[in-house]
Amino acid sequence: MDIDAFIFIGGKSSRFGSDKANFVFDGVTLAERAWRTVNDALKPANISFIAGSADQAKQFSVLSSDVPMIFDIYPDRGAIGALHAALNNARSEWIFVLACDFPFVSAELIRLLAKRLSAGHDAVVPVSANGRLQPLCAFYRVEAFLGWLDELVKGQNKLPSLKEILQSKRACLVGFDEFSFPANSVDLFLNLNTRADLRRADKMSRD
Repeated sequence: MDIDAFIFIGGKSSRFGSDKANFVFDGVTLAERAWRTVNDALKPANISFIAGSADQAKQFSVLSSDVPMIFDIYPDRGAIGALHAALNNARSEWIFVLACDFPFVSAELIRLLAKRLSAGHDAVVPVSANGRLQPLCAFYRVEAFLGWLDELVKGQNKLPSLKEILQSKRACLVGFDEFSFPANSVDLFLNLNTRADLRRADKMSRD
């Protein structure tokens, strides 16, 4: 199955203190680390970075001129705006999205999720050890989401969260107990939001 993949690099990084996509972790930027992981997992038909705007994209040292950079169609819509842009640029039935600030998401995990793709589902979403859905490391069926999100992001009302949106769709939730990975799998979804998160990630990487 052909898959288009999109890596979200356009967050504001306000709590982190600097642009996360360009941050070097274990010798490689978070953007490139995510690109390598997705490419290894899926060999996608197309893979793109998504930033909030062309002005914001000027900050990013993208992996290669061969990797397309696309932008939110409607600004300031957060993760929903990024997903909307991804769906609008898809040429495949399904897309995979990954936020660049999940340094421990692995190719093995992504391949596990991909095995759950079916006509009976609109999305395939992992669930972390604490029971939280992880919609920024997930597969979405384009037909099920595109028109619906078009209407949401065009409006000026407060947008629901991606987790709330998934509750209204036929989402296949892949529980943490299905991840047969190393002992530190509990931190697969460690999200680098703050410098404290970074210190924890550094320790995990050393261990």
